[in-house]
Amino acid sequence: MSEFFSGFFNILYGAFGVPLLLIVLIILVIVVSQRRRKKKMKQEDWMGHSSVEKIEKDNKKK
Repeated sequence: MSEFFSGFFNILYGAFGVPLLLIVLIILVIVVSQRRRKKKMKQEDWMGHSSVEKIEKDNKKK
């Protein structure tokens, strides 16, 4: 009976395991790149100035 389950799981892994693994890896890469992009966006606004530079410029104007 255990040989049957072993063979059954091998068939399932062969059919779905590799594509499923690739899908999970692709999702992980996308999530990591989005997090890095958000972190970079927080550090710099759309004009390329960091928020710290903006605050310092505003303080100098006053």
